[in-house]
Amino acid sequence: MLEKIGGNMRRFSLGIVPVVLLGLLLPLGNGATSGAATKKYTIIFAGATPAGNALTLQEYKFQKLVQASSHGQIVVKTYINSSLGTGAALTAEVNSGAAQMTSLAPSYYVSYATDMNFLNYPFIFSDDANALANLNGAVGKTIAAQSLTDSNVKILAWGSFGFLNFMTKAPVTMPSQMSAYKMRTQVSLVNEATVTTLGAQATPLAASELPTALATGLVNGDVNALAQIISYKDYTSLKYLDIINLAFSPDVLSINNTFFKSLPKNLQRDVTKAALAATAYEVKETNLQNNASVGILQSFGVTVHQGTPSEIAAFKTAEAPLIAQGQAQFPSLYAALK
Repeated sequence: MLEKIGGNMRRFSLGIVPVVLLGLLLPLGNGATSGAATKKYTIIFAGATPAGNALTLQEYKFQKLVQASSHGQIVVKTYINSSLGTGAALTAEVNSGAAQMTSLAPSYYVSYATDMNFLNYPFIFSDDANALANLNGAVGKTIAAQSLTDSNVKILAWGSFGFLNFMTKAPVTMPSQMSAYKMRTQVSLVNEATVTTLGAQATPLAASELPTALATGLVNGDVNALAQIISYKDYTSLKYLDIINLAFSPDVLSINNTFFKSLPKNLQRDVTKAALAATAYEVKETNLQNNASVGILQSFGVTVHQGTPSEIAAFKTAEAPLIAQGQAQFPSLYAALK
């Protein structure tokens, strides 16, 4: 009896071995083996803005969210304040794969998606909500699709710098006063044309180069969003803020598409969700910073002039030839506007 039981037990014990081994070889629930599940992926996030800026906060928020949701499979290394290069260099790094992600204005993407130039034209959007509704709708989808067709840059989310306005050495209330200025603009032919159409000289520079350009007299004015004006300390030499809401400047969060496609599907979902959540957070922070900027600038002795409807209309009239150029170049995008 004991012998029989022992024999059965021996046969049972031997039967466990292949079952256990088979279990070790079976794929995990997400379709990956245990080895693949522990593979780590590194994202170099090449940022342009300084500490405290809403886009820098977006970078850190993305890092926190995606590292948590991926349970450490994705590691994000953050670089801020143009430490890996200025605008155009950062998009080139993402396109080539030298860096995996960046977050910049459309001006720095035009080499990889010509439709990005559409977003640089003046007076396209009526307000922030209208801009983001269009960017998260047909307009943004069309531009994102072209970016994937023409380059290796995938757009993950659309955020906001806010509207571009003028920082100057004297009040600017009409286009004829612009001729006194050498204005720093974003590095884009459309951004340059926006100020030359008004009679000013255009000097395209990355925002990080602005303090030196102001100190040396290379420029004597700036076209930028309010929070960026604070971040780059325009107020140290420019004492007038002229609010006319010349053009809305989106924040474009992007990733190298080859890297993105190399991720398992579950990690692609983690990256996408983290990008959208971090960008929603950035938009909220940008709005808070832009709203606080007027008071901060006034505390530094800056005189703030809110353009009247008639003054803004005069600037829009002056920009009419450039606006017509944009409508001729991008008819389908203008037609898609809500």
